[in-house]
Amino acid sequence: MERTMQKSAKVRTGIAVLALALVAAGSSVVYAATETGTAHVEILTNLTIQEVTQMDFGIIAMPSTGTDSFSLDSAGAVTHTGTDGTHSPGTQVVGTYDLTGEPGRLVDISTTVTTDFAAGVRLTEITLDDQVSNAGTPATTTLDTTGAATARMGGTVEVDAGATTGAHTASIDIVANYQ
Repeated sequence: MERTMQKSAKVRTGIAVLALALVAAGSSVVYAATETGTAHVEILTNLTIQEVTQMDFGIIAMPSTGTDSFSLDSAGAVTHTGTDGTHSPGTQVVGTYDLTGEPGRLVDISTTVTTDFAAGVRLTEITLDDQVSNAGTPATTTLDTTGAATARMGGTVEVDAGATTGAHTASIDIVANYQ
């Protein structure tokens, strides 16, 4: 009889555990939910940039010792720092670049010197409208109501004593992107 009671108690305990498990499972039922999402895109006019005038630092006489710097600003003025190197006034030309695109939009312009002038002659800084554009932060301009802007390019060239003489050309990559 005792065995029967033990079996009966085990059965009742088993049923209670099963019932509790079924209740717990029923309380955690997850129902599916549905939502409709949206996507947005804005298509802009293709942005273009074109060189109009080539930047020219003009005629520079190298220093007899050390390194001299010659900076060309967006107004065309040249500032000299260093020893006895000289610049011939009136020989410099600011570079100009025309941009066209979506009217009223902000545009970032970055530059990278891809080929430097020559041994002892380095283009160390490039400015667009007097904003440095090759130091990791792009210059910024706004396209007018017709979608146009002109960027004026200057920069700084360093000339070492004993630099390679002659006329030299540097190559600059210019990248314009909408903000």
